[in-house]
Amino acid sequence: MPDIFIPLSLGFLSATEPPAEAPAAPVPPVAVPVPAASVEHLSMSVDELELSVRTANCLQSARLRYVGEVVRMSEIELLKLKSFGGKSLRELREIFADMDLSIGMDVGDWTPPEDGDDDDDDYEDDDD
Repeated sequence: MPDIFIPLSLGFLSATEPPAEAPAAPVPPVAVPVPAASVEHLSMSVDELELSVRTANCLQSARLRYVGEVVRMSEIELLKLKSFGGKSLRELREIFADMDLSIGMDVGDWTPPEDGDDDDDDYEDDDD
């Protein structure tokens, strides 16, 4: 009698049940220009957004300070950030949708504002 080998990874399939859907893959970046009415949001600090602690910490550790810096990144780039996952991605999608923005947008020649504030100097020197 021949041996029958069935890989366990296939699981059980039923003729009456549709196969389970695979998780949604990240959407590749689309170079959609920023609507004129939303350009002002690009210079908004990510600290002004109502983000969960995890999402805010992920963006802060990646040194992403402005909305424009985040929306020009692709979903794949964001998911590569430490501790940044699907929930954080969905959270940003929802917030940006309210601003008429989306992840992976073409922000054109927008550059972050120069505010002269250096994040590495979070304390004052007391050398007196």
